[in-house]
Amino acid sequence: MAKENSTKTSTKAVNRTTVAAKVGHGSSSPTPPPTHEAVAVRAYEIYLREGCPDGRHLDHWTLAEAELGV
Repeated sequence: MAKENSTKTSTKAVNRTTVAAKVGHGSSSPTPPPTHEAVAVRAYEIYLREGCPDGRHLDHWTLAEAELGV
């Protein structure tokens, strides 16, 4: 009997944790979108990583936006 009660208690604790995680008690407001400067910095990092290729600026910009969640 004692074993059965401890199992139920731990299940309830897990369920509370799961609900708390879904509700998102940790943040009071949504994260603001990245700034133009943040996208530009990330695009430049991608440009450098790819060896500074010519003519790929739009590809780097769109990839930076995608990575940053714009």
